[in-house]
Amino acid sequence: MFFYTDGVSGLRLYPDNVIEYTATVKESRPYQLPPKDTVKRSIDFVTNHGGWPARSYLKSLTKLDPYVSKYNLEFGYFAYGFPLVAEQADIEITIKNGEVIRYYRDVVSPIRLKIRFSKKK
Repeated sequence: MFFYTDGVSGLRLYPDNVIEYTATVKESRPYQLPPKDTVKRSIDFVTNHGGWPARSYLKSLTKLDPYVSKYNLEFGYFAYGFPLVAEQADIEITIKNGEVIRYYRDVVSPIRLKIRFSKKK
């Protein structure tokens, strides 16, 4: 595993093709960001940080704190017509007061999937 930090945010690179970004957010006056704006911010973030796999979809949107605008969003995607199923979402984002504080992504290559499906015949 590799870990990079600037003292405010960190990036972990795992040997099994997983990346995880975390950031601290300055405590500010909490406000309520509507769920649709939270989804838009997460979509924009992923678009600018690795892009989207083909056939992605929003699996869940969970409000983590009733008093602060803090949400967890999980995204999945289909491969060869089937949803990829794992213990953790393929892409997971936590947003607090409009800022991304966590970004988890399992970077699955189509070649690796093709080999995995080919062996199960």
